[in-house]
Amino acid sequence: MLAAVAAGLWIAVLVLLSGQTAKLNGTDVALRPLLELAPALVGAAALGCLAGAAGTRLAGVALLVVGLVATTARLQPLLAFARVLAPSESYKADMNKTCPENLKQLHAALMLYADSWDGKLPPAETWMTAIRDNVPQDAWLHCPDVTKQDGYGYAFNKALGGASVTSVKGASTMPLLYDSLGLGQDVTDRLASLPRPGRHTGRNNIIYLDGHVEQK
Repeated sequence: MLAAVAAGLWIAVLVLLSGQTAKLNGTDVALRPLLELAPALVGAAALGCLAGAAGTRLAGVALLVVGLVATTARLQPLLAFARVLAPSESYKADMNKTCPENLKQLHAALMLYADSWDGKLPPAETWMTAIRDNVPQDAWLHCPDVTKQDGYGYAFNKALGGASVTSVKGASTMPLLYDSLGLGQDVTDRLASLPRPGRHTGRNNIIYLDGHVEQK
């Protein structure tokens, strides 16, 4: 009975936490994966009660094995969540110089495009195609930690597609381009494809609409 009460309290706590987010290395991480622990707690409570009722050690061991098998399927999302929570590799700034420069060149190309289109940025779905003529070196389109054979590795903030540069409020806090798991041309999303952990010794490069680059 005590095991069941304790498990119930823990499950209530997990349900409350699952709707929250935690700030980790400047990134909001959803705590919803914590709900994956609930079945394990229910199983543990049930095993404790049944083993006690059976009154034999053999019954307890058998039920424990059944519980472990039943909860194995829950381990994968928990392990993935643990990798997010784990401290990232120590950042090495001297190994992350080319990518920020590439992003600055692409920012300049986007601003040139905007100057030719009444101050508006290109459509999000064709952003890279639209600025190719403004990018003298093809290498600038490729993250240095992504080989040309693999693709590009940069994405455009979908929220800024076709937006007027001067009408966007908070340009210094509005991401424009960033490291992305999407390796194709014209990748766009709302920062959903940022590598985890960061591509550059644990961090990603993000250039904001005002032209400054941050590592997060």
